[in-house]
Amino acid sequence: MMSHELIVTRMKACDDEETCFFWYYRFCSKVSLGPSFLLWLQIEKLNGVIKELIEYKEEEKEMLNGIIRN
Repeated sequence: MMSHELIVTRMKACDDEETCFFWYYRFCSKVSLGPSFLLWLQIEKLNGVIKELIEYKEEEKEMLNGIIRN
């Protein structure tokens, strides 16, 4: 049986919802994780996207500040 951490890792790596649901139903049901786990995972993926956007904007801002200074 797969560990909780491995399931989370595999699901976070999904590029599409269909694959994410595959991992969810294939493994999460075996370890008795309910629908709340899927909701939690979707929130985690969204948080990751937001974090990446913030980091990108910060890098962009630093780059623009460097251009303005030169």
